[in-house]
Amino acid sequence: MKVVRPADRRSLGSRHHYIPSGAVTWQSDVETVHRLQEDEFFDRETFRDRPDFWRKITLYWHHFNLTRLNRGKEWQIPAQIVQAKNPNLHPSVFSMPPLDLGQCLRHYLGHPPSQGGHDLPAYP
Repeated sequence: MKVVRPADRRSLGSRHHYIPSGAVTWQSDVETVHRLQEDEFFDRETFRDRPDFWRKITLYWHHFNLTRLNRGKEWQIPAQIVQAKNPNLHPSVFSMPPLDLGQCLRHYLGHPPSQGGHDLPAYP
């Protein structure tokens, strides 16, 4: 799996931004996606090991972005919604595999994550 480092991410034009005031549906859209993924994938699947998890999540992710119709968005798939807003976006973006953020974390922190808790610092 290729690790996308922060510098690579920025060179591709990706940047972090906050949800602006008045964009009342943005957070609800994010939360809706999270709920759908919990209901449709995580609550239904079991995983034998990490490779099994990554095979299944990649298949689900591609289904979600490329074939799953969204009732709340006029029966469009996510790829259609995004391409309507940015027609110059290359279609391969929607076939990208999910990222293993646990593997990427050390590149953001500058050191391996501490044992026992997300991105909390390890103290002596």
